[in-house]
Amino acid sequence: MSSAVPQPGAALTFLLELRATGAPVIRLTGEGAWRGVLPRIEAEAAADARIGTVLESWHRETAEDLGGPPLAFDGTAARHGAILLFRSAWCYLHRDSQASEVTQLLCAPLPWEPTAAAQFSADLALQYLPALFRMAQVLSPGDPLLPALRHLSNLLPLGSVGFPPQDNVPAGAGPRAWQALRSHPGLWQLFLDRAVQRHDRAWLVHPDVADGLRHALGAYLQELAPAIAASQPTF
Repeated sequence: MSSAVPQPGAALTFLLELRATGAPVIRLTGEGAWRGVLPRIEAEAAADARIGTVLESWHRETAEDLGGPPLAFDGTAARHGAILLFRSAWCYLHRDSQASEVTQLLCAPLPWEPTAAAQFSADLALQYLPALFRMAQVLSPGDPLLPALRHLSNLLPLGSVGFPPQDNVPAGAGPRAWQALRSHPGLWQLFLDRAVQRHDRAWLVHPDVADGLRHALGAYLQELAPAIAASQPTF
């Protein structure tokens, strides 16, 4: 059986179009099988210096609005975040993906420490995970991609805001990642802002988040985060 062929720069094109349109697009030519195509795309992407340049430029743009001490660009975490997002989109678009394949692609331990700088760099791509989760959930509630994406969100809380909760419980957070996130004032404020903007009720009533927003919003709490105002304070 013939295989489909990835267009040159498929991973780079994916990132640029996602940033511009918000839509996950993977460009292949031919109508053969998809199996064996992903490793070829990833091998090409690993050697493509343009991807690192693009991610670093996104980092500079995003960091301009981040308070607190400057966070250095972590190229390893940024590239790995981009790979995980690409793999997630691949599994979403490739409807024949088996659960074992999805787990192998997305559920390995992170190959870097979830420091504040690393989380911020990885989030350049992984901020799109909640939208991808919702798309997959609508398409197929039993999609094996869904638990894999929740696993990722448990490792990196910054990318978890906006995930539909399970039993009104937020996606979760790895303890090291959570501590690093909370220890950087700019990254913590980004997390709080995102929770409010995305109306993530499960995170909004989380004790740490609710306390942070009470201090940040003050008199505007009722207007901007009614889920917190309606809940009982937790100390």
